[in-house]
Amino acid sequence: MNHKEHVLGELELRPLHTKEALQCLLHSIIFLRAPNIVRPREVHCRHLRLSYPKVERPTSSSSSSSPFSVARIDEVVDSALDACLRNLTPAGPNLSRGHLVLTFYERRQTLSFFRLIQNEERVVFEEWIIPFLVDSMGSTSTLASSLSASDDGFVGVHDGELYTEPSSHSSMSTLPPASLYGGGGEDPAIAVEQQRAQARTEALLRSRLQDIYTLVNGSIDHIPPVSYLFQISHGAASRDRAQDLATKIRNSPALINNSL
Repeated sequence: MNHKEHVLGELELRPLHTKEALQCLLHSIIFLRAPNIVRPREVHCRHLRLSYPKVERPTSSSSSSSPFSVARIDEVVDSALDACLRNLTPAGPNLSRGHLVLTFYERRQTLSFFRLIQNEERVVFEEWIIPFLVDSMGSTSTLASSLSASDDGFVGVHDGELYTEPSSHSSMSTLPPASLYGGGGEDPAIAVEQQRAQARTEALLRSRLQDIYTLVNGSIDHIPPVSYLFQISHGAASRDRAQDLATKIRNSPALINNSL
């Protein structure tokens, strides 16, 4: 089976917008790649003038324990984002870098040791790589206050069950509890800068969503005909890959589509 890797252009976000922007991208991809027929729900962002599709519920023929059920998707996305945002790496003054990988895969049963032992093999057929920067310059609240306690390496769903695996590098730097974007607003200059930051974020997200729609509507020969699973990795689980891809991201256009 072919393995496709899609690398989105790096997003630079204010802390107030970070989690919501990443939710927008992840839910959009998951909805568009759901293996069964699902009913969509339009979600309106709280801090951005944007909306995106989200899985509302499976059809009557789909099990409520499906990895693509509403509760499972929400739990996986939110848990992975909380853990990722707790494990950002320094990227410069008031800048922290994060990296998410949304992986779609299927489980296959294989035989080994003279066909006497049955093993389960995970076959990845598509990955979406989402690099981002968090810019805390001029912000006024703490990122940590919006996150639940989580420090997992990756989060996913298998056989209808949520699972996590710990990060191998728990010592990664976290975004300091400095002032974050939001609050205040008494100073007109601050209000103008907030509006500009919001407009930039909205433009970036619209561009990334268009990239996603273009890629999803491309070739689907690599997608298996049977039901499949997904996971979201981050932090130490993705740090080595993030470093390997850093040069590629900086020197490439906003959208990269590699077929491996």
